This record gives sequence, C-alpha cells and structure tokens, in this order.
Amino acid sequence: MTTLGNLTLKEKDEIETKFDKALGTIQCFLDPTCKEIARGRLTAKDVRKTLKDQLEGQEYYTNIYLLTLLYTTKLEEGSLDVDGYVKSMEAIWRRLNDVNLKLPEEFVVLMTLMGLPPSFETQRRILESRKDLPMEIFKKELRRESLRLKAEQAQQPKDI
Repeated sequence: MTTLGNLTLKEKDEIETKFDKALGTIQCFLDPTCKEIARGRLTAKDVRKTLKDQLEGQEYYTNIYLLTLLYTTKLEEGSLDVDGYVKSMEAIWRRLNDVNLKLPEEFVVLMTLMGLPPSFETQRRILESRKDLPMEIFKKELRRESLRLKAEQAQQPKDI
C-alpha cells in the first residue's frame, strides 16, 4: 500500500484532481438549498459526511422544495421549447420518486398543463377535456401544437 508521502508530485496532483472532480460533481447535483452546507469543505468525503450529519431525517424539506419546483416551473411565453419544458418537469417527477414521494402520472401531466403560457390556451383546453391522457400522448400533442405555433409565427410579417 502506498502512502501519500511516497507518491510523486504527479501522482499527488492526479489524486487531488480526482478529489476535486468528485467534490465538484457532488456540489453540481446538490439541491440549491444544500449548497451552502457543502461550501468550504475540502474533500468529497467531508461534504458527504457533513450532508449526512446535517440532513439525516430531513427528507420532508426536500419533498417540499421539489413539489414547489413542480408547481412553479413554467414555459415562458414566446418559448416553444416544449421538449425542454417537459423534460424538466419529468426530471422533477423522477427526483420526487427518488425521495419516495410517488405522484401519479396524471398529476404531473396536469401540473405541466398548468405551466403552459397563454399561447397554448386552446391546446390546454383540448387536453384537459380528455378523460385519459398518458404522458407520451401528452408530449406528442404539445409538440404538434409547438410546431403549429412556430409555423404561425413564421408566416407573420416581420416589423422593420
């Protein structure tokens, strides 16, 4: 077994780089409410231990944060990136599932519908009136509406 004292400078740099990458990865994936806890820690192991010590048993707080995120995420008016919007909503849904807060697909579809801008109002009403709306059909309908709105925008004369 090699100790740190026996390592060359290059080997020490490689190890430090690996630790820095691990620490950076942890900090990138932290819930924004937890980033302050990780700030100032020297190694990924320190961050993990501090997070475990301070957050153990506080999953409820994360659930509230994620539910708030699910409720407040919106597609901006003028943006037709429905794929990105739906992916972000699905990512939040997966994170909720990861913390054992299982929400039905219909609820996530409804929350996604609520976040659509006024330009999608007609499509929203059509989709809300459907009795059964699986996520895959919902995504196809949103893409179709996005393409229709893009074509409509392209036909409008540009102001000079």
